[in-house]
Amino acid sequence: SELENAARSYAENAKIDFTQSTNALVRLLAQLPGVDGKKVLVMATQSLPSMAGAELFEHLENIRATAMATPGSPWRPEAASGSRVTDMSRYNLQNTLETLIRAANASGVTVYGINPKGLGGPASGKTEQQNAREVSIDFAGSDQQLAGINMLANRTGGVALIGAPADMALERV
Repeated sequence: SELENAARSYAENAKIDFTQSTNALVRLLAQLPGVDGKKVLVMATQSLPSMAGAELFEHLENIRATAMATPGSPWRPEAASGSRVTDMSRYNLQNTLETLIRAANASGVTVYGINPKGLGGPASGKTEQQNAREVSIDFAGSDQQLAGINMLANRTGGVALIGAPADMALERV
C-alpha cells in the first residue's frame, strides 16, 4: 500500500543517514588512539535507534490489527496479507552500532548518552485510553528509539542518562 511504501522509504532514508553519521564518528574515533589521557564522547540525542523506522512499522501493525479485529472492515482483506513488523528486520542498525562500539573501544573512548526528555517527553497532563495491544506496541517503539544509545554507552563503559535533567547528567559525566 501507499502507507507501507512511505514507511519503507522513510526507514531506508533513516538507515542511510544513520550509517553516514556513524561512519563519520568511526573516522573521528580512529584519530584518537594516540591521544593521551581519558577520552569521553558525550552524545546528547533525542534518539539513537536500533531499528530505522520501527515506530512507523509498529503503528502500521496497530492499524492492521485493528482492521483484523473489526468485523466488516473494508481493509480486512488487505490486513490479512501479513504483519508489517516483519518489514523492520530490513532496517536493523545493529551491525552499524557494533562498528561504532568497536571503534570507541579500540580508541579507548567512553561514551555517555544524554537525553533529558526521556522516553515519554514532557508530561502533557492529559490521559488517553488505549487498548492493551496499542500500549505494548507504542512502548516498544519508544524503547527502541533509545536502544542504540543504551547499548553504545553500556558497552564502552559509559552510562546512558535518559530522562535526567541536562545539568545533572553533565555533572555525572
